[in-house]
Amino acid sequence: MILYDKGLALYKIIFYKNFKTLKMNSINNQNIFIDFNSIFACWDNNVSSSDIYHMILNWINQYKSYIKSIHIIENILERMESNDSTNDIVEDFIYGNIYQELRDEFQS
Repeated sequence: MILYDKGLALYKIIFYKNFKTLKMNSINNQNIFIDFNSIFACWDNNVSSSDIYHMILNWINQYKSYIKSIHIIENILERMESNDSTNDIVEDFIYGNIYQELRDEFQS
């Protein structure tokens, strides 16, 4: 529970820090990159796979319409809906070959 609170707090700080500058129907292009990389920062800080799983889901829900690699997003969502292993999804997202195209699109 402590890791969840720590991870969620860290994620919220990074994920929401630029929301004050956003307008309702527009997006600051940097936010999608910042928020994507915040997921990796949480991984580097040993946040649990379960917390990172929810961070990935939140990121997808927030930015789905701005992602070029939509086939990868659809694959992730399909795996989530089919109850694929949380740990497997997170590890594939972080360093698996299956999602390399997505990482190439957003990692700095």
